[in-house]
Amino acid sequence: IKDDSIDIYDVFKNRIRPYFLRTFMGLGIYLANDNPHEQCVNLYQMIQQYHSFLWLTEVQINSSSLYDNPYYGDKYCGGNYRCIRELTPARISELCRVCDKANTCSLFILWQ
Repeated sequence: IKDDSIDIYDVFKNRIRPYFLRTFMGLGIYLANDNPHEQCVNLYQMIQQYHSFLWLTEVQINSSSLYDNPYYGDKYCGGNYRCIRELTPARISELCRVCDKANTCSLFILWQ
């Protein structure tokens, strides 16, 4: 683990950036190019366990705009907002498959 005063780097060389904004806080995990699909799937499986207190999570590729494919925590999902708790292993794999085709792949985990 390495800390460069802005970001944290884990043992897989992923760059982790904490966010603290007025309306939310969270983590941006910028996946290293060493098997990003597998890392993304593993992170989503971990994230899913915390669906009751998260605001949203999403995969972002090539620095595209946020909230293109969000899944929301229990307090925020329903209607047009997809629920983290309803993610299936197949859907998680599909969401993360975009990481294989991208120059950069990030996973955002946010709570309010």
